Amino acid sequence: MSIKAKLLTVILMLVIFIVGLLGINFYTFGILQGDAPAINLSGSLRMRAYKLALLSNQYISVPATNKAAISKEIEQEIVMYDKIMNGFEKGDASLKLIAISEAESKTQYSAVKTFWEKYKALILSLQNGTDDMQVKVDQISTMVPTYVGEVNKLVNLLDQSSQNKITLSKQIQLTVSVLGLGVALLAFIIIINQVIRPMRQLATSFSQVATGEGDLTIRLDDTRKDELGEVTKYFNIFIGNVQKIITVSQETSYKVSHLAEMLAKASDESSRAVEHVAVAVQEVAEGANKQNENMNELATST
Repeated sequence: MSIKAKLLTVILMLVIFIVGLLGINFYTFGILQGDAPAINLSGSLRMRAYKLALLSNQYISVPATNKAAISKEIEQEIVMYDKIMNGFEKGDASLKLIAISEAESKTQYSAVKTFWEKYKALILSLQNGTDDMQVKVDQISTMVPTYVGEVNKLVNLLDQSSQNKITLSKQIQLTVSVLGLGVALLAFIIIINQVIRPMRQLATSFSQVATGEGDLTIRLDDTRKDELGEVTKYFNIFIGNVQKIITVSQETSYKVSHLAEMLAKASDESSRAVEHVAVAVQEVAEGANKQNENMNELATST
């Protein structure tokens, strides 16, 4: 694998972990956004239950002229109560409610809804104007604590569910962070061992060739399957070619030197031969002169 591919792989892994962390953070933020309204609105059900009990008590005690206003307020509270309950079951964008999904919370929601339907029917029956209204108000007052207790259970379950999600999210975030640090450490080791250290070794080898004796027999390890391996391979080829050129130059220099030496010897021998010839010619000339003198002397004596 090339150095570029290794670095890109490491960078890609780091990007994946960073995106994962961001995703977990957004997920946690989404949980808080989705669960907070559910917890707040489920908590408001308790207050609304007590308010309906109070309005019911006021309804039977106020003059007939004021009953219509209280009746309207009761109806408005019931409508809002139903809207919240339906939001828990199916979700409601206007209330920013997400439908309850956990099994235990759904079971408790069903129990609360059953209580609510009974509680609502009892409150609505007050508007019929029968003589047993006080009895119904007493029933409402008696039923409220039990009903609110069931609502409290739902609130606690929703809160616990939210806390469990946040805890799980934090655990996942911690795990991803640890893995991310591990990948970063691995990336650091890979860069040191696969890039920096080989480059230093390559620089040292270049320095050994460039300085000192200039040993051209040095060959570097070119078995790496990356860019440094290619550089090393071509460096070895270059050094091999330089060594061949120097070897040929040395051989040529030796041959030229040998020929020059032979030429010098031949020139020396030629000079000696010329000297011998000159001496021989001189001796012949001297012999001829001597013979000429002898002939002159012989002619004179006769």
